[in-house]
Amino acid sequence: MNRIYILKEKKASFIVYIPMLVPFYIHILFIKEVNLLAKEKCLCEELANILKGEAEQKKNLCKVTRERKNLKPTILGHPTSSDMVIDLEFSFEPVAKKDKTLNLAELVFLQEEVNPFLEEIKKSEQILVTAIHNHWLFEEPRLIYVHLESVQNPIEFAKEVARALKKAGVK
Repeated sequence: MNRIYILKEKKASFIVYIPMLVPFYIHILFIKEVNLLAKEKCLCEELANILKGEAEQKKNLCKVTRERKNLKPTILGHPTSSDMVIDLEFSFEPVAKKDKTLNLAELVFLQEEVNPFLEEIKKSEQILVTAIHNHWLFEEPRLIYVHLESVQNPIEFAKEVARALKKAGVK
């Protein structure tokens, strides 16, 4: 059975002829979207495994978080375990280039870990260090935050960052 719908848009009306096959096409599109989301979730979990973190998939955004459990900072003399203080955070989003993603990271380091990390990460031709700074005043030990960005294959990005984290002694 075929159906005819009248759509009204602003001042004009349109008559649209929709055969009953449309639900079939919508079903196929839905299955393709579900398969794509499952594929993205698998990739997100693979990235989390490489970076030794936890994966969270939100639509087409993969977020990986890794807690620095060995850090026991205090701010203003008070202990904190806030993820704002001790988490390594990564995000991966698709871009127009098929096998590449926009890769972003904010990483937390002890002062003595920064230079070994930077020495290793600068070997990458694609990863940019976009910021090196502190977040907090009166914290102990002194924590330094580093921001990274790239557009490249997400597996390559994750492996390069993981290698640099290992070189810096980040646990």
